[in-house]
Amino acid sequence: MLFELRDVYHTYLRGTPFAVEALHGLSLSIPDNLTVALVGPTKSGKSTVVDLLAGLLKPAAGTFFFEGEDVSAPSFNIERIRSVVGVVFQSPEAQIFEDTVGKDVSFGPRRKKVPLVESRRLVQESLEAVGLPYEDFRTRYTYALSGGQKRRVAIAGVLAMQPKVIIFDEPTAGLDPRGRRELLDLIVRLKQRHQLAIVYISSGLEDVIEL
Repeated sequence: MLFELRDVYHTYLRGTPFAVEALHGLSLSIPDNLTVALVGPTKSGKSTVVDLLAGLLKPAAGTFFFEGEDVSAPSFNIERIRSVVGVVFQSPEAQIFEDTVGKDVSFGPRRKKVPLVESRRLVQESLEAVGLPYEDFRTRYTYALSGGQKRRVAIAGVLAMQPKVIIFDEPTAGLDPRGRRELLDLIVRLKQRHQLAIVYISSGLEDVIEL
C-alpha cells in the first residue's frame, strides 16, 4: 500500500478562538498504480489531504502510513514522500516560474542534482509525453504559452521528477469542453504509460466518471 490514513484528524489554529477542523476521522487507502478520486465541496478538507499526501503536513491525530511506515515516527524522513509525490495545481501559474519551458521542466531534476545528460533526457521525454514536441517548446517563453499549454508544462515538470504518484488538484477548472476532454485523456495515458498512482481532486463527479 502506497498511502494509508487511519482515523486522521487535523485542525488549523488549534487552541485558538479561530480553530477550524479540516479533517475529522478520515480513513483512506491509496494503492500503487491506481486512480483514487477525492470529491467534495469547497472547504471540505480536500486541500488538507493534498498537503498530507505531499508531505507538507502531518496529522494532528490518527496514523498516516507511507509504504507501511508510520510518517509520525521520529525516524521517518519526510523527504521520502516529497521525492515521489508530484502535485499539479489548479492554476499552472502557481508552479511555473522559469522563463523558458525547458528550464522550468528541468527544475526538478536540477534540484535532485541529476546529471545534465540525464536531465535533458527527462525533460525531452516529459514534454513529449504531454504532447509538446521538445524541439518546438524547450526554448519557448512560458509567459507566451496558452492556458492549456501551461497546464501541460506543469504536468511535464512533475513527470520529470519521476514520481510514483501525481496529485491533480482540480486540473480542469477554467478549461473549455475540448480542453477538459484532452486533459482527462492525457491523465489516463500518463497513468498507463508511467505506472502511476493518481489522486484526482474534484468538486464534482463529472470528471471522475470519465477517468
